[in-house]
Amino acid sequence: MAAWLRANFRQVDFVNVGVDSRAALLEYVLGKDKLMMVMGAYGRSGWSSFFSPSHADPLAKYVSKALFISHV
Repeated sequence: MAAWLRANFRQVDFVNVGVDSRAALLEYVLGKDKLMMVMGAYGRSGWSSFFSPSHADPLAKYVSKALFISHV
């Protein structure tokens, strides 16, 4: 995936956001000016959301950047 992204886009960064990924991802995204996010949505059910809240929900709620949620 990294090779394909780098072949098709000028600037691609992969960032390890640490242990508390939900909070760290939101903090990272809020600090960026130009950003497009693509997140996967495969396999999210009601039970899954109950035990592990979505990473995309806070991004969609608080961030005014392009956010694409894809289902493959």
